[in-house]
Amino acid sequence: MDLVNEFDKIILDVSRVLGKPIGKEKYEIIDRGLPHQPRNLPAKMMGVYTFWFEGDFLKIGKSGPSSNARFLSQHYNPRSARSTLAASILL
Repeated sequence: MDLVNEFDKIILDVSRVLGKPIGKEKYEIIDRGLPHQPRNLPAKMMGVYTFWFEGDFLKIGKSGPSSNARFLSQHYNPRSARSTLAASILL
């Protein structure tokens, strides 16, 4: 399955239902692969992150320009916050 095209379709379909279609020129999808090294968000950007395992989303979230730590590292450390993927898995 081509996840980038799947995400493009989901973004367009959901944004159309909401009455505010978002075109591909407004966002960038980056597949970091497995395993991956997290990277900082670009300056003044927000990010949507997903954790996907065997066809299921384990976590979907967003990070704004002032919450780069969430995007970069918090989900990999179960003690960083209760809402992280790592903490959820250990519950």
